[in-house]
Amino acid sequence: MKYPAFSSKWILYTVSALACVLTVFIGYFLQRAHFAAILASMGAFFLMYAYLSSYFYKNVSAFSWMFYLGVFLRGLLLFSIPNLSDDIYRFLWDGHLWLQGVHPFSITPDAFVKMPANQHLVDSELYANMNSRAFFTVYPPVCQGIFALACWLAPKGIWGATVVIKLFLYACEIGSILLLRRLAGQGAAILYALNPLIIIELVGNCHFEAALIFFLLAAIWALRKQQRTLSAAFLALSIASKLLPLLFLPILWRYLGWWRGLWYCVLVGLSTLICFLPIFNWALLQHMATSIDLYFQKFQFNASIYYLCTLVGFWETGWQIGAKIGPWLGLTTMLGVLFLALFTATEKKAKRISLESALLFASVIHLSLSSTVHPWYVAIPFVLGLLGKWRFPAIWTFLVLFSYSHYSGGIYLEKYPWIIAEYGLLWVVICLEALYKSSLPLNRNITG
Repeated sequence: MKYPAFSSKWILYTVSALACVLTVFIGYFLQRAHFAAILASMGAFFLMYAYLSSYFYKNVSAFSWMFYLGVFLRGLLLFSIPNLSDDIYRFLWDGHLWLQGVHPFSITPDAFVKMPANQHLVDSELYANMNSRAFFTVYPPVCQGIFALACWLAPKGIWGATVVIKLFLYACEIGSILLLRRLAGQGAAILYALNPLIIIELVGNCHFEAALIFFLLAAIWALRKQQRTLSAAFLALSIASKLLPLLFLPILWRYLGWWRGLWYCVLVGLSTLICFLPIFNWALLQHMATSIDLYFQKFQFNASIYYLCTLVGFWETGWQIGAKIGPWLGLTTMLGVLFLALFTATEKKAKRISLESALLFASVIHLSLSSTVHPWYVAIPFVLGLLGKWRFPAIWTFLVLFSYSHYSGGIYLEKYPWIIAEYGLLWVVICLEALYKSSLPLNRNITG
């Protein structure tokens, strides 16, 4: 009986070592134009993820090994330049503008470059690699503060400032794993710690969903501890990292009850205002609103229902109606969230949708109706799925990798068969899981 245990442990060590090799290969050497290599390497990584998860559930004493492995895999990516996303260049552009006394919300990169007085201030490498140069920045204060800090600590070159940003996101990720352990148990913590998409996208490709998730989990943890003021402060920091958690306010209001929920939302609003005060000016309000409006009207990537609506609209009218339906789908998202809030469990009506499941499906509605769904966006429903014990978001973290097919060969062109495969499989899994859960005894609230 000793030999199988010995063999199993060495398989664990081997798989862990291979995961380290794959992390370095994906994070340092792959480019997003290499879709076949991305799908093959990430597919292998997800197979290892499945093995490691299975091993943990059979050997819960391996928690420390799995936790430190997840931390170590992220650490391996601290010194890479993001290779599957070019957002880092806009991050550092904004950071350098702060150091030069220029408010990033006041001018677009294209306009800044065209001004003769600014020619000596332009970092040509940042400008050349940046996306959305014609648009105002959309990154809120927590992001802007980290951008400025990174450029202040490492004013020359891209690599040093990138490492500073990654260290912040790395700390957020460790905090999220620890909070998940408290909120949903060791299993949820390990599933998050070892998920390949989370490892590669949040720290590796430097996305601030890591900060959003950490502060959101902290807000939920404080709420469970009946510390509503602290929870409101954490939620405000989550909003100040990415604006998406604003979508959750109706659900949290309903969950807490009318008066407690109202006071909670007031506290969140005041705390968010305090977060925005250091960077506030009228240009921020005007230009951020403009950029968000353009997001709904012009940006399109890996969408689902949005593409169906534009296709039907094209058949009916003969022209592209994306700019018209974007705002309407945004309004539909809000109505869907309000509808969800009506059925969210409260202290007096527990036999309803749990808070965690309501937040999960709010994020699913948002992404389903959005015109743009980048791979790292799926991190939010994934972590909420772990809290609510839903499995389909974990599968989505693999399926969303199909969207890298749009960069195949170095030319951006959306491959609709891959989009159909991604969302077709996803909705089959969602329906099957929903049917399974609907057959469970109804003597508890729906936690997923």
